[in-house]
Order: sequence, then structure tokens, then C-alpha cells
Amino acid sequence: MALLKGEPVDDLDGGEETLYGYQSLFNGPEPCIKHFDTQQEEFGFVLSSLQELLRTQAPDTVCIMARTRRLVEWYAREIEKSGIPVQIAGRSNQDLESGRITLGTMHRLKGLEYPIVFVVAANADVIPHKRVVATGIDGSDYEEAIRRERNLLFVSATRARDHLIITSFGKQSPFLESLMK
Repeated sequence: MALLKGEPVDDLDGGEETLYGYQSLFNGPEPCIKHFDTQQEEFGFVLSSLQELLRTQAPDTVCIMARTRRLVEWYAREIEKSGIPVQIAGRSNQDLESGRITLGTMHRLKGLEYPIVFVVAANADVIPHKRVVATGIDGSDYEEAIRRERNLLFVSATRARDHLIITSFGKQSPFLESLMK
């Protein structure tokens, strides 16, 4: 909830929602937030975490989200090289197979829930995405673009039922600052 503290929330019906009195039905561990200098260091952490998790968890309990399709495809290729079975969520999430880690964009995986979620590459210029922010750079559109990007990260984080791991490399997203306090 710290991610949205003090921020207006779109109720998806043309109005704003308040988080006053919000209480989750689940009470799990704090999110694990890790920052690295390089993408290779970040990926090394993600891969070793996956290998450790898969000793006790089925692959289909794990989901990896990234902001862009290009990032999703890169992580899928790299993870697959290690022999871990992966799948990329497509337009129809009904086609997802059991026994594989699911990767997808933040937009594609809205509405799905997984016991373990990694949000990877939560970097500045990725979330908020530089292209989205640039289109709203002139005034109120900018604030709306930032709000939508913050909400996207929030919705992505809420896909985790039990464990949330957020990683970044280079310069981390400014949205992560509220989570690290």
C-alpha cells in the first residue's frame, strides 16, 4: 500500500477510489526489493532465486513480470538457457500450461494471481516508461501518465499472493522509494 499512499487511485469507472479503510485479507511477508548495478547482476539474482524456489515449489506457482515485451522475451530466453521451463503469456491466458514459469508484461498479466511474483527491471525509464511519460510531458497529461504508471506497478505487485520480489538495475524506478521506507 505504501506505493499508492497519498496518490489518487482510478476506480476504473471514471472516478477516483479512496484507500481509506483498505485491509487485505492476506498478511504475508514484506516485499523483497533488490537493486543491482547491471542487468547481468540482477539476472544472476533472479536465476539463483528461481533455482532455490524450484527445489520446493512447482514452476507454475512462479510468475515473472516486466514492463515491456522486449524485456519479457529477454528474461524468457535467459531463463530457458538454464533448463528451467518457461512460457510467455499471450492474448489468451487460457493457453498457459502447468509445469512452466509464466512470464508476461504487466498489462498482459492483470487479473491473474500467483503465489510467487517477480517484477523485474523496475528501472527508471522503464516504470514509468519513458515513452509514456514523454507523451504527457506538457502539464496535466504528465501527471495522469505518472499516475497510470504508478497504478500499473501497484496492480502488478498485487498479483503476488504469498511472495513479491521486485528487482531493478542501473537507476531504479522512483516509485520504489516509497516501498523502501
